[in-house]
Amino acid sequence: WHFVRDTKLIAKGCTRPQLSEMLIPLDDITLSTWAALLVKIATLKYKGTGLPGQKLTKLLTQHILHNSKQMEMDSFRKSIYTDKVQGVLAEYNTVVTNIFKQYSELKGGIQSMTKSMYDRLLHDIHITDQACTNYIFDEIFKQIQDPDDPSEDLIFHEFWECIVTVAAVKRPEPYLPLYQRVKHFLESWLIPPFKLLKGGTEPSKRRQKRHK
Repeated sequence: WHFVRDTKLIAKGCTRPQLSEMLIPLDDITLSTWAALLVKIATLKYKGTGLPGQKLTKLLTQHILHNSKQMEMDSFRKSIYTDKVQGVLAEYNTVVTNIFKQYSELKGGIQSMTKSMYDRLLHDIHITDQACTNYIFDEIFKQIQDPDDPSEDLIFHEFWECIVTVAAVKRPEPYLPLYQRVKHFLESWLIPPFKLLKGGTEPSKRRQKRHK
Protein backbone atom coordinates (compact mmCIF):
# COMPACT_ATOMS: atom_id res chain seq x y z
CA TRP A 1 0.00 0.00 0.00
CA HIS A 2 2.99 2.32 0.42
CA PHE A 3 3.68 1.77 -3.27
CA VAL A 4 0.04 2.52 -4.20
CA ARG A 5 0.13 5.72 -2.17
CA ASP A 6 3.51 6.89 -3.47
CA THR A 7 2.57 6.35 -7.10
CA LYS A 8 -0.87 8.00 -6.73
CA LEU A 9 -2.67 5.08 -8.38
CA ILE A 10 -6.00 5.54 -6.62
CA ALA A 11 -8.41 7.63 -8.69
CA LYS A 12 -11.84 7.43 -10.26
CA GLY A 13 -12.07 4.10 -12.05
CA CYS A 14 -9.18 2.67 -10.02
CA THR A 15 -10.39 2.69 -6.41
CA ARG A 16 -8.95 1.32 -3.19
CA PRO A 17 -11.56 -1.49 -2.99
CA GLN A 18 -10.76 -2.54 -6.55
CA LEU A 19 -7.03 -2.61 -5.82
CA SER A 20 -7.68 -4.49 -2.57
CA GLU A 21 -9.33 -7.29 -4.53
CA MET A 22 -6.08 -7.68 -6.46
CA LEU A 23 -3.65 -7.29 -3.55
CA ILE A 24 -5.24 -9.01 -0.55
CA PRO A 25 -5.15 -12.60 -1.99
CA LEU A 26 -1.39 -12.25 -2.54
CA ASP A 27 0.75 -13.40 0.39
CA ASP A 28 4.06 -12.94 -1.39
CA ILE A 29 4.70 -11.09 -4.64
CA THR A 30 7.30 -12.65 -6.92
CA LEU A 31 8.76 -10.91 -9.97
CA SER A 32 6.33 -12.67 -12.33
CA THR A 33 3.38 -11.94 -10.03
CA TRP A 34 4.47 -8.31 -9.82
CA ALA A 35 4.60 -7.98 -13.62
CA ALA A 36 1.15 -9.56 -13.98
CA LEU A 37 -0.22 -7.28 -11.26
CA LEU A 38 1.02 -4.16 -13.05
CA VAL A 39 -0.69 -5.29 -16.25
CA LYS A 40 -3.97 -5.79 -14.34
CA ILE A 41 -3.69 -2.36 -12.71
CA ALA A 42 -2.97 -0.74 -16.09
CA THR A 43 -5.99 -2.48 -17.63
CA LEU A 44 -8.17 -1.33 -14.74
CA LYS A 45 -6.90 2.23 -14.77
CA TYR A 46 -7.01 2.77 -18.53
CA LYS A 47 -10.25 1.24 -19.73
CA GLY A 48 -11.25 1.41 -23.37
CA THR A 49 -9.16 1.01 -26.48
CA GLY A 50 -5.46 0.33 -26.51
CA LEU A 51 -3.23 -2.71 -26.32
CA PRO A 52 -2.19 -4.05 -22.89
CA GLY A 53 1.41 -3.08 -23.62
CA GLN A 54 0.39 0.51 -24.40
CA LYS A 55 -1.59 0.72 -21.17
CA LEU A 56 1.32 -0.68 -19.17
CA THR A 57 3.72 1.84 -20.73
CA LYS A 58 1.32 4.65 -19.82
CA LEU A 59 1.10 3.39 -16.23
CA LEU A 60 4.88 3.14 -15.92
CA THR A 61 5.66 6.56 -17.40
CA GLN A 62 2.81 8.62 -15.95
CA HIS A 63 2.54 7.10 -12.48
CA ILE A 64 5.16 4.61 -11.38
CA LEU A 65 8.39 6.09 -12.73
CA HIS A 66 7.20 9.66 -12.21
CA ASN A 67 6.00 9.27 -8.62
CA SER A 68 7.73 6.29 -7.04
CA LYS A 69 10.78 6.68 -4.86
CA GLN A 70 13.77 6.37 -7.14
CA MET A 71 16.73 4.09 -6.58
CA GLU A 72 19.57 5.65 -4.64
CA MET A 73 22.14 6.17 -7.38
CA ASP A 74 25.12 6.07 -5.02
CA SER A 75 24.10 2.57 -3.95
CA PHE A 76 23.68 1.42 -7.54
CA ARG A 77 27.02 2.94 -8.54
CA LYS A 78 28.72 0.74 -5.95
CA SER A 79 27.41 -2.32 -7.81
CA ILE A 80 28.76 -0.90 -11.08
CA TYR A 81 32.28 -0.69 -9.68
CA THR A 82 32.47 -4.24 -8.34
CA ASP A 83 35.32 -6.37 -9.64
CA LYS A 84 33.09 -8.59 -11.80
CA VAL A 85 31.28 -5.74 -13.56
CA GLN A 86 34.55 -3.92 -14.11
CA GLY A 87 35.98 -7.19 -15.39
CA VAL A 88 33.39 -7.14 -18.18
CA LEU A 89 34.47 -3.60 -19.08
CA ALA A 90 38.10 -4.70 -19.11
CA GLU A 91 37.22 -7.58 -21.45
CA TYR A 92 35.38 -5.29 -23.88
CA ASN A 93 37.27 -2.08 -23.15
CA THR A 94 38.52 -1.49 -26.71
CA VAL A 95 35.08 -2.06 -28.23
CA VAL A 96 33.20 0.07 -25.71
CA THR A 97 35.79 2.85 -26.01
CA ASN A 98 35.51 2.84 -29.82
CA ILE A 99 31.72 3.08 -29.62
CA PHE A 100 32.02 5.99 -27.21
CA LYS A 101 34.43 7.77 -29.56
CA GLN A 102 32.08 7.29 -32.53
CA TYR A 103 29.25 8.99 -30.64
CA SER A 104 31.20 11.71 -28.86
CA GLU A 105 33.40 14.68 -29.64
CA LEU A 106 36.40 16.42 -28.16
CA LYS A 107 35.47 19.45 -26.07
CA GLY A 108 38.14 21.34 -24.18
CA GLY A 109 40.46 18.37 -24.43
CA ILE A 110 37.85 15.96 -23.02
CA GLN A 111 35.93 13.40 -25.08
CA SER A 112 32.23 13.75 -24.21
CA MET A 113 28.86 12.55 -25.49
CA THR A 114 25.89 14.91 -25.90
CA LYS A 115 22.30 13.93 -25.17
CA SER A 116 21.49 13.93 -28.90
CA MET A 117 24.35 11.50 -29.61
CA TYR A 118 23.24 9.32 -26.68
CA ASP A 119 19.77 9.21 -28.24
CA ARG A 120 21.25 8.37 -31.63
CA LEU A 121 23.23 5.48 -30.20
CA LEU A 122 20.11 4.01 -28.55
CA HIS A 123 18.24 4.45 -31.83
CA ASP A 124 21.00 2.73 -33.81
CA ILE A 125 21.00 -0.36 -31.56
CA HIS A 126 17.17 -0.60 -31.63
CA ILE A 127 16.92 -0.94 -27.86
CA THR A 128 13.57 0.72 -27.18
CA ASP A 129 10.35 -1.29 -26.86
CA GLN A 130 7.05 -1.11 -24.96
CA ALA A 131 8.79 -1.75 -21.62
CA CYS A 132 12.08 0.09 -22.24
CA THR A 133 10.87 3.45 -23.50
CA ASN A 134 12.68 6.64 -24.46
CA TYR A 135 11.33 8.17 -21.24
CA ILE A 136 13.15 5.55 -19.17
CA PHE A 137 16.41 6.07 -21.06
CA ASP A 138 16.07 9.85 -20.68
CA GLU A 139 15.75 9.36 -16.91
CA ILE A 140 18.86 7.19 -16.88
CA PHE A 141 20.81 9.93 -18.70
CA LYS A 142 19.67 12.50 -16.11
CA GLN A 143 20.36 10.31 -13.08
CA ILE A 144 23.88 9.41 -14.24
CA GLN A 145 24.93 13.06 -14.49
CA ASP A 146 27.46 14.25 -11.92
CA PRO A 147 25.61 16.86 -9.79
CA ASP A 148 28.87 18.80 -9.36
CA ASP A 149 29.51 18.99 -13.11
CA PRO A 150 27.66 21.83 -14.90
CA SER A 151 28.08 20.06 -18.25
CA GLU A 152 25.14 17.98 -19.52
CA ASP A 153 27.42 15.72 -21.56
CA LEU A 154 28.66 12.25 -20.63
CA ILE A 155 32.34 11.56 -20.18
CA PHE A 156 33.52 7.97 -20.54
CA HIS A 157 32.96 6.71 -17.00
CA GLU A 158 29.43 8.19 -17.03
CA PHE A 159 28.81 6.53 -20.40
CA TRP A 160 29.86 3.20 -18.88
CA GLU A 161 27.48 3.78 -15.96
CA CYS A 162 24.69 4.42 -18.49
CA ILE A 163 25.50 1.18 -20.31
CA VAL A 164 25.33 -0.83 -17.08
CA THR A 165 22.08 0.85 -16.04
CA VAL A 166 20.47 0.26 -19.45
CA ALA A 167 21.59 -3.38 -19.26
CA ALA A 168 19.96 -3.73 -15.84
CA VAL A 169 16.71 -2.22 -17.15
CA LYS A 170 16.72 -4.36 -20.30
CA ARG A 171 17.11 -7.56 -18.26
CA PRO A 172 15.47 -6.86 -14.89
CA GLU A 173 15.91 -10.37 -13.45
CA PRO A 174 16.91 -9.75 -9.81
CA TYR A 175 18.54 -13.18 -9.42
CA LEU A 176 20.82 -12.82 -12.42
CA PRO A 177 24.11 -11.18 -11.40
CA LEU A 178 24.60 -7.68 -12.77
CA TYR A 179 27.86 -8.54 -14.53
CA GLN A 180 26.10 -11.30 -16.49
CA ARG A 181 23.32 -8.91 -17.54
CA VAL A 182 25.93 -6.38 -18.69
CA LYS A 183 27.85 -9.02 -20.66
CA HIS A 184 24.62 -10.21 -22.30
CA PHE A 185 23.70 -6.62 -23.19
CA LEU A 186 27.06 -5.95 -24.79
CA GLU A 187 27.05 -9.19 -26.79
CA SER A 188 23.37 -9.15 -27.77
CA TRP A 189 22.52 -5.46 -28.15
CA LEU A 190 25.40 -3.01 -28.19
CA ILE A 191 27.95 -4.89 -30.27
CA PRO A 192 26.04 -6.68 -33.10
CA PRO A 193 24.56 -3.59 -34.84
CA PHE A 194 28.06 -2.33 -35.55
CA LYS A 195 29.57 -5.72 -36.40
CA LEU A 196 32.10 -5.18 -33.66
CA LEU A 197 34.72 -7.71 -32.73
CA LYS A 198 36.54 -7.83 -29.42
CA GLY A 199 39.68 -5.78 -29.85
CA GLY A 200 38.43 -3.80 -32.84
CA THR A 201 35.55 -1.98 -34.42
CA GLU A 202 33.91 -2.19 -37.81
CA PRO A 203 30.95 0.18 -38.26
CA SER A 204 28.01 -1.24 -40.18
CA LYS A 205 27.59 -0.30 -43.85
CA ARG A 206 24.34 1.47 -42.95
CA ARG A 207 26.18 3.78 -40.56
CA GLN A 208 29.05 4.34 -42.99
CA LYS A 209 26.61 5.46 -45.73
CA ARG A 210 24.88 7.87 -43.38
CA HIS A 211 28.17 9.68 -42.72
CA LYS A 212 29.22 9.95 -46.38
